[in-house]
Amino acid sequence: MSERAPADLDELLGRVLTIGSQLTMLLLAAGFTIAIWAPDSRLAALLIHLGLLALMVTPVARVATTVIAFGRARQWLLVTCTTLVLVLLLVSFLTAFLR
Repeated sequence: MSERAPADLDELLGRVLTIGSQLTMLLLAAGFTIAIWAPDSRLAALLIHLGLLALMVTPVARVATTVIAFGRARQWLLVTCTTLVLVLLLVSFLTAFLR
């Protein structure tokens, strides 16, 4: 990896987390706003569910981005470790959703 690579990776991960957080806030705010004015709205429930899903997917996107970045840098030990973390995250989500 070059000298700028860690800063570039930090910037990329920051963008991924920022986009995920902003998407989460937008969906939840819209869902709750609609729910206040129309409590039985299916749209409100859908937006709230999508907001919570975005909240859960954001860390997974961060880890997946890290796997790709380490793969491009050919740092195979880090690819292996972060892939293991990604698999554990995905298994925990599948376990929770399939219960």
